[in-house]
Amino acid sequence: MDVVKNATIEWLNQAERFYATVPQAMLLKYNVREEELNQASQMVQQVMELLALQASAKAKVQDLTQQRNQQLEVMKQWMQQFMQIAKVATKDSPQQMEALGIVVPS
Repeated sequence: MDVVKNATIEWLNQAERFYATVPQAMLLKYNVREEELNQASQMVQQVMELLALQASAKAKVQDLTQQRNQQLEVMKQWMQQFMQIAKVATKDSPQQMEALGIVVPS
């Protein structure tokens, strides 16, 4: 995937250089209006900005996923402690465990 992304970025850089340096004579020779050239150049800029935004969003998602996983681990440990305490506290009355939503084998 990175190879494709790098190739895309290189192509966009090349297109940007082309639009910035294309000779006026070439535009006239091929009947390309300057406004078309400007529009194409703007589209290249927009794609480059969107790629940067995408990379930033991807990094943010990875960070949030790591935070979520850390919090899930904390919650898992807390629930394990809670279950141990609940088992001790309700050992004489299994129905109380079921009231907590924990199925107790008969």
